[in-house]
Amino acid sequence: MTNRSTEPTRRQLLGAVAGAGALGATAGVTAARLAHSERNSATIQAGEVSVEIDCSRCNSTDDELTVSFSDIEPGDRDSETFSLTLDGNPSHLWLKTACPSTVDPLADALEVSVVFVRNGEETQLFPTDGDSGSLSALRRTFSGGVHLDDQSEDTCFSADDDLSLELEYELPADAEWTVNAQADFSFRLFAQQCRSQPADLKNPFDPTEDCPELKCPDCVELGKLDVEGDQLEPRVYEFDELDDRFTVDHEYQLEVLGVTNKGEGAGAETVCSRIRLLEDGDENGAPPICRVTVGGGRPMDPPSDPDSRVASYDVSPPLTRTRQSVCAAHGDAKTDPDSVDDSERPAISNLSVYVCPPAEAGDSR
Repeated sequence: MTNRSTEPTRRQLLGAVAGAGALGATAGVTAARLAHSERNSATIQAGEVSVEIDCSRCNSTDDELTVSFSDIEPGDRDSETFSLTLDGNPSHLWLKTACPSTVDPLADALEVSVVFVRNGEETQLFPTDGDSGSLSALRRTFSGGVHLDDQSEDTCFSADDDLSLELEYELPADAEWTVNAQADFSFRLFAQQCRSQPADLKNPFDPTEDCPELKCPDCVELGKLDVEGDQLEPRVYEFDELDDRFTVDHEYQLEVLGVTNKGEGAGAETVCSRIRLLEDGDENGAPPICRVTVGGGRPMDPPSDPDSRVASYDVSPPLTRTRQSVCAAHGDAKTDPDSVDDSERPAISNLSVYVCPPAEAGDSR
């Protein structure tokens, strides 16, 4: 761990501590749009330890504390401060993060760091090296729990301690593909009185619990969308064709998030698009996309090969949306569609989406 001194650009006070058990608060906060004028406070009694919560736009529950990120634009940078106020006997304190979803576009893109502060002394908890890591990596790193006492020479926290967790986050300027995405940061705290405790304290959480990993041993075609009139608009489309295995339990749609057109007015042609997959109208739970193929333009030699009119894009690692625009290309350029200037591209005639089958991708997405 490293010590540092950094003044956050914005602070929101949220506190949660528990005694002889796990206790927390839940905050439904739009992290990019915080209001400092609205404040709530509450005191929760848990055994001999009480919890004082001072926060903006938050609600307390007895499970975990959650901050939700939405409406974040590429290039946005901000911070959250979670102030922890312990009122009672000196206690040990643990923190546990909730595992990330196996597919979480914004959490994968959002760069974060976490600093633990005790009476003005700062220790960087995450990442252990470097300036920042992804929100998904943070949630995975502490999913088995971390003993906050280990970050300080004095191993017990008291009511006199000024404690806080400082979360800084930034969405890279090139993460335009995260439009309309949302992500959460959830954690729990566990406090246990220091008196009459053995020297070898046991982690109250399960340190052996592994977060689920995305598995995609196969990439199968889900469906195909035909483009009418050489133009796509940013909106939700129904597939023109669906593989039989995806017609039973759910409905699938393709949302076009953005397009690149060649020409203007009624004669404009869509040559590139950014897309995401929806299951029953929602991106959450949709099978991750592993490949997208784009039809259009002149074929390669030999012209009798139907695949020669198709440009293929692998999505690696699989995600419910494309991280880049997928584009049509003429002839031999279909083997390297990114090498073609947009003004030289043909119009997109169809889009085919391939996914990791839900049974193989796992249920936690």
